[in-house]
Amino acid sequence: MCQKVSSAIGALKRVRPFIPKKLSIQIYNALIVPYFDYCSPVWECLSRYPSNNYKLQKLQNRAARVITTLPFDTNSNHLLTTLHWESTKETESLNDV
Repeated sequence: MCQKVSSAIGALKRVRPFIPKKLSIQIYNALIVPYFDYCSPVWECLSRYPSNNYKLQKLQNRAARVITTLPFDTNSNHLLTTLHWESTKETESLNDV
């Protein structure tokens, strides 16, 4: 799953200079979000291991940096707040309810 998400982020990164931010968010929602949503039942049983959630969060942060075109050292919480996204930990706790 991480490889597929990373590949989709790479594709987004290649086209990002030529498209507006709004369209890049739509591409993110079409290509990347389904992996987080539909693969969550599989990852739920593996969520006991923090390294799995860490990998997913890093991918989400990377996608946010590509979309916002902000530098690598930008705080990830700021990125997620700017885009109105939840972190993978928050999403995971919502799935438990």
